[in-house]
Amino acid sequence: MIKLKSIFNNSFFKITIKSTCLLALLVIQSCASPPAPRPKAIIEAEYFLQQGTSAFYNDEYPLAASSFTQALKIYRSIDDASGMLDSYINLMETSLAIGNLTLAHQQLLNIETMLSSDSENTHRSRVTLLTVKLLFVEEQYVQAINILQPLLPAFNSQQQVEAVDSNTLNIISSMARLAVLTQRNDATLWLQRLRLAINQDDKNHDRFRALYLRILALQKQQEGKFSDSKKLLNEALSIYHDQAYRRGIAASLQQLANLEILQQNWNQADALLQRALQINLWTLNQREAKKVLEQLIVTNKKLNNDDLVDSFDEQLKKLGVNSN
Repeated sequence: MIKLKSIFNNSFFKITIKSTCLLALLVIQSCASPPAPRPKAIIEAEYFLQQGTSAFYNDEYPLAASSFTQALKIYRSIDDASGMLDSYINLMETSLAIGNLTLAHQQLLNIETMLSSDSENTHRSRVTLLTVKLLFVEEQYVQAINILQPLLPAFNSQQQVEAVDSNTLNIISSMARLAVLTQRNDATLWLQRLRLAINQDDKNHDRFRALYLRILALQKQQEGKFSDSKKLLNEALSIYHDQAYRRGIAASLQQLANLEILQQNWNQADALLQRALQINLWTLNQREAKKVLEQLIVTNKKLNNDDLVDSFDEQLKKLGVNSN
């Protein structure tokens, strides 16, 4: 009897162990099961968004626009409102980068139509900043400041913000630039706030640092301190050169040229403008290319370079503008 009981107990123990092991195995297999695959349309749309973003930061604007347009088509085909907004916003930013303000306005209308009361704050913030940038390019500075006001962060007694990210730096740098351009009484304060924000953490904010130098250079120019302004602009240019950032390089060269024009240094201005022209033509920024060509015509008239004047005038005509 004892023997039978022992056999029974051993068998029951083995069955229990086997059952437990089988259950554990099933649980492990269940946990290790691959997640449901993401829809192909979403994967493809995200791929085009990433491709466009990469192209944008490499100044390859036609590829960026093409990629964002493809992403928009896919998001539209699956009625993904957030994805469509991202695509439209990226397309607007690309249009601004190449100076196509007509297209930028059209895209802004599409964005405003899609924005709803429950849209993400990141969408609203980006759209507001792009609107400010559009108004800035159109030289509607007062209106740009009014639109920017609600986004301005709070500052402590040391004129620092609680946390710094690229969005915050965009807001502060936009306000600092507008304050200096319009020669507001608080322009120096905004420059101080921008400098402190850039230095507030250990992250690499070189493009914002270069922009700060350019804004400060403009203030020095307004004060008639041309030598200080030139030094600051060359520092900014060096940063942009290290990053091979074409738009920054062109903007710095044009600002340096404006400084030389104020001092009637026509040869120096001519050399700087011709360098800027090549970059603007490469990035397909027709708006800036036209502005540079118009300045080149003026400087070369001062230098009595009639052949160059005719050459630059011909280039203007090809871009759809006659200098007369």
